[in-house]
Amino acid sequence: MRPINLTEPMPARVAIHQVSAHIGTIVIAAILKVSYVLRCVAQHGLGQEVR
Repeated sequence: MRPINLTEPMPARVAIHQVSAHIGTIVIAAILKVSYVLRCVAQHGLGQEVR
């Protein structure tokens, strides 16, 4: 088995997958936060307790 060489550049396709996974995580988190805020606004508009 070949030892890991940290000075070797990563293959482009691995880097693209990692970047897209990180961007996807950020986008999903943002969508969840916006949906939670909209839920709170709707509950307040209906006169329900907002938690």
